[in-house]
Amino acid sequence: MPIGTQSIEFLNQLEIAELELLNWGLVDGFFDERELETKADEFLVTIQSRGEAPVCTDGWQLLETLLDARLLWRIPGTRRYRTRMAEAVRLFSRLRQIFPDRNWQAWRSSPNLVADYRLQVRPRLYPLREVDSQTLIERLKSAVPIAALQEDVFRALIGSGAGQKRLLRQFQCRAAERILRATREGRASGTIVSAGTGSGKTLAFYLPCFAVMAPHVSKEHWTKCIALYPRSELLKDQMREALANTKSLAPVLAAAGKRKLVVAALYSDVPYNTQAVVTNEAWPPLNVRGLRAHECPLVRCPSCNGKLAWLVKDIESETERLVCSECAVTIESDEIRLTRVRLLREPPDVLFTSTEMLNQRLSASRFSPLFGIGLRAERRPLFVLIDEVHAYEGTHGAHVAFLLRRWRRAADATCHFVGLSATLADAPRFFSDLLGIGAGDVSEIAPDPEELAPEGAEYLLALRGDPASGTSLLSTSIQSLMLLRRILERDYRTDLGNRVFSFTDNLDVVICLVSSSIATVIRQRYHGPRSHCCAPTRASFPLKK
Repeated sequence: MPIGTQSIEFLNQLEIAELELLNWGLVDGFFDERELETKADEFLVTIQSRGEAPVCTDGWQLLETLLDARLLWRIPGTRRYRTRMAEAVRLFSRLRQIFPDRNWQAWRSSPNLVADYRLQVRPRLYPLREVDSQTLIERLKSAVPIAALQEDVFRALIGSGAGQKRLLRQFQCRAAERILRATREGRASGTIVSAGTGSGKTLAFYLPCFAVMAPHVSKEHWTKCIALYPRSELLKDQMREALANTKSLAPVLAAAGKRKLVVAALYSDVPYNTQAVVTNEAWPPLNVRGLRAHECPLVRCPSCNGKLAWLVKDIESETERLVCSECAVTIESDEIRLTRVRLLREPPDVLFTSTEMLNQRLSASRFSPLFGIGLRAERRPLFVLIDEVHAYEGTHGAHVAFLLRRWRRAADATCHFVGLSATLADAPRFFSDLLGIGAGDVSEIAPDPEELAPEGAEYLLALRGDPASGTSLLSTSIQSLMLLRRILERDYRTDLGNRVFSFTDNLDVVICLVSSSIATVIRQRYHGPRSHCCAPTRASFPLKK
């Protein structure tokens, strides 16, 4: 039985009961079987008293729903149970540093990595979904002129008339209105969208962005939007979302006699040409339904999140096409650019890149047209998206600020800058200082307090390394990250959390890079040049329902 709101509500009650012990540092608590069944029966009686129809016939069926979803865990060999949250806290608190040897029983005598922890569980606040496509279009029409094609773009992206219609949040509507109005002013301006993680900041940008770009789509290829990301993993994740949106827009653009919108990435894993794919370690060999291929590191399938592959036969014919290794989705050559040669020959409509890559290629004459430099005014980028704006602080932020000023001067750009962030206190001032434009030209869009409603829960866990054990804090960070990945869901189709993003300070980056370089040399010496290792960094990510 799928997880529903009643199951989640009952799970919340169990977790609240467990918190009484966890907050005191007692991590070995449990529910026995009879206690759990009694709580489940009482919960179903409460549901009936509220006038709601229970989704389960008895308490044990409700417990089996949580057990099947692995949100409730049975201690092996017993009739004792813990929630996934409580078991996760127990595992984090018992982390130890152990190196492989002949006797794995040394775990009990290995040094501890965690001396103490602090746990906070609270309802997660999300903006309400309450605006449909027609309401949005009528609202935008009253503020700015909208063409018929742009109306169709909004309907296609929101899903009006489809089986998976979705509603928008109020702050997304305000962001679309602000961005559409700003693009008609003909001068450099900015919008900073401030909302919590998972609240829909990215959609708040791409809705108006695609609507503005659609009328400009023609047989001539030029970059209309530059999307800057601080990390390649985040870049790849957002590129997958953009691909899903461009596929939704393809029928609308075809009906208007226009080609598809094209996306592409530019960072270290992008090969120079098709021949470079075969020897590039970032594109490992892959077998797709009996066909030889190379796994694409740039993006995953927009439909099933599976691995995308470039078939060897397409590489040999220089056809830039990707196929999903798990479903039937195909990314055609008129939807994506995979090599730098084709990027320069036919620039994409949306270019995903990083500030480091922009800094490296800004002075290169071959790449300057890709960033809108040296082109006539109507062929310069319309938008610049800057994700994770709060990451650009301190010395690094000053370097990025100078970089953006260099680009604006070189391209003579009057585009609209859009920033996304969840943790900025004075967002308009910060964003205007970063861009070098007046504070009056930057507006902040954020959900109002009355638009927020509790949905699920968020878990904040702080771990303190054990200084008495002689282990480094970096070891605690690495082991915590590895454990966190095992705790989260592996099935991307659930809403229970299946992704980990790690953040670290500069000292940990240096240590990880040095350690990774040494390990790579050792592996290459004993295992050949194809072996490589990666350096995980500090994780900070709440388990999510």
